[in-house]
Amino acid sequence: MFSPNPFAAGFPTGDVPVVTDISASITTNNMSQRLMRRGERFPHPWLLEADGTPTDDPAAITRGGTILPAGGLDHGQKGYGWALVTEALTQGLSGHGRVDQPSGMLAGVFLQVIDPEAFAGLGAFTRQTGHTAAACRAAEPRPGLPPVRLPGQKGLSLRETALRDGVTLAPGILEAMRPLAERLGVTLPQPLAAAAV
Repeated sequence: MFSPNPFAAGFPTGDVPVVTDISASITTNNMSQRLMRRGERFPHPWLLEADGTPTDDPAAITRGGTILPAGGLDHGQKGYGWALVTEALTQGLSGHGRVDQPSGMLAGVFLQVIDPEAFAGLGAFTRQTGHTAAACRAAEPRPGLPPVRLPGQKGLSLRETALRDGVTLAPGILEAMRPLAERLGVTLPQPLAAAAV
């Protein structure tokens, strides 16, 4: 019925910003495709076969199955509700969506930018968000686990590394791009590891 319906938000904290990009589904089509290519399975039954049987087999999506909403079998109504809100904001507000039976990938985008200066001001905003972010980072993790981090903190760190050292691609991505690049006459960049040899 739905696509994974991602929802992203970002805001300043006066220090490291919070950047979150999450899906209304428990996993994504891209991850399912990646696991299928590698012959691997999901760690839990995150999909349903066409007959409704829960499965960890990513190939279920090729057999008429579906990915479960965020919350899975336990409380997937939350992901279901979230997907409906995303549909309303993207397709409802744009006036174009599933009812129009578009072909190809069905993706609508809703973008909202809020200026804190129109409210209490950026300083007041970051005073509150900075306090909450600092409290989250200071929270005691469960024994044996790493320190608490904010959504986006790892991604921003990976971005800095990528800008400095290049982008690390998951296995199979470059190989999957090669036929398309050849068909379009695009020369793929030489991998840094190979270039250094």
